[in-house]
Amino acid sequence: AFDLVAEAEERDAAARTCFKKYDTDGSGAIDRNELPYLLAGLGVLDGLDDSNVDEFVDAEFAKMDADGSGNITYNEFVELYNSAIRYQEEVSSVDVHELQEMYHCLCTFKTFKRRDGLDIDKGDWIKATMNKEAFGKMCRDGKLVSKELTQKAVDGIFKKCLAVGESTLKYRQFLAALGLLAERKGKKTHELAIELMAFSGLKNDELAAKVDKVKPKYTGKYAEKTSTEHLLDDQTVTGLRALFEMFCANGKDVVSDQMEEFKFLKLCRDTSLYDNKFSEKSAKKVFAECMPKPMVKMNFMKFMEACAKMAEIKGQASEELMTYLALCKAKPAAEEEDLPPP
Repeated sequence: AFDLVAEAEERDAAARTCFKKYDTDGSGAIDRNELPYLLAGLGVLDGLDDSNVDEFVDAEFAKMDADGSGNITYNEFVELYNSAIRYQEEVSSVDVHELQEMYHCLCTFKTFKRRDGLDIDKGDWIKATMNKEAFGKMCRDGKLVSKELTQKAVDGIFKKCLAVGESTLKYRQFLAALGLLAERKGKKTHELAIELMAFSGLKNDELAAKVDKVKPKYTGKYAEKTSTEHLLDDQTVTGLRALFEMFCANGKDVVSDQMEEFKFLKLCRDTSLYDNKFSEKSAKKVFAECMPKPMVKMNFMKFMEACAKMAEIKGQASEELMTYLALCKAKPAAEEEDLPPP
């Protein structure tokens, strides 16, 4: 029992750290602009590309924003976090390519039987959606319906996993439903997935032999280009955010979390980052590289990415440069001359 409590506390602490990391404006909530970076960081966007990612993010935001406030609170975020971690731990051990093919067959033909002409590599499975009839038939044909898991319960799971305003499941929602089915059957998600995929013509030992394959990692415009944040303590992150917001405001008595290029250049100049390795021209290039179109203003997450790029150019560890910048804000202006050079 103690282990379970400790595990729950550890999971909650990790969830709160994750939430704080992606709440880039420090508002205490995740907005629509912050959500795609959070989803990318949790691996929820894996398997997608920039041609369909925004539509997916819109659907996820509508589903998560249960109270319609226009922001996602921590309590609304927790369910997604736990689902994402559970997916990473369990479904990722299944051959995702085979799982996608099974999903596509079920959506298109309402049968486990494998069909010729399905090219999963083209991404057709992303466009496929599963209606209530196909989901119910999957559960019946897969011998999941029983006294313990009735057809009414199956319909309830289908309804629970629907996005707001939708009547069919997309692939990510199908995976969530698969997880709930597994819980009701007392199984792990990947165990149930292997059992279901056996109905599509593959033997369990053939499926089990493919456990090392994983879904292609999302590398689009919302993907993190640096993973140094976990190396920073809370004090450094707080100092960095304060520095960022100070230059966003540009001397005005306002709170802003959007930084234009000229403010970024001023920050580099005022914190003495320019040297023989890193010039204003270098800073302009870094700013441009960190800004996916059509973004023209830098948020805090992109600022941290820029810090990592600047550190690489200057030949130092990114956490070292970020710690220096955090101290630039923490020290009064008169004391900045005593700071170690970057």
